[in-house]
Amino acid sequence: MSIFSERFKELRLRNRMTTSQLAKVLNISVKTVISYEQGKTIPNLNTFIRICLFFNVSARYLLGL
Repeated sequence: MSIFSERFKELRLRNRMTTSQLAKVLNISVKTVISYEQGKTIPNLNTFIRICLFFNVSARYLLGL
């Protein structure tokens, strides 16, 4: 698991959201949310920015920098 995937999942859980709810907010599939959380894929730049803005976190935080 990458730092991104760990923090992404942590943010979802902290905000008490299901994978389905988060997928809807980010305009991506549930399968994609799960894939990010499992560290199988990473988001493209536009989705990454939407994640940062939605959770009000910096890119540096999500990347573990």
